[in-house]
Amino acid sequence: MNYLDRNNLTLKGKEVVDIGTFGKRSHKISVRLSPLTIKVIGNSKMTLEKFWQEKKCLAIWEE
Repeated sequence: MNYLDRNNLTLKGKEVVDIGTFGKRSHKISVRLSPLTIKVIGNSKMTLEKFWQEKKCLAIWEE
């Protein structure tokens, strides 16, 4: 919502949509906006989900 406000944009839909859900009750846009289908800029073979799974790292804090 902050992004929309900063860019003077508004939502026009009337439905609440779960992003990334699949099934009979899912809205068509749910699949299109899923991290499983959105491609990473500069690498058309990698999706956001694949990027997250491959590039994430865990931090270990030592005191």
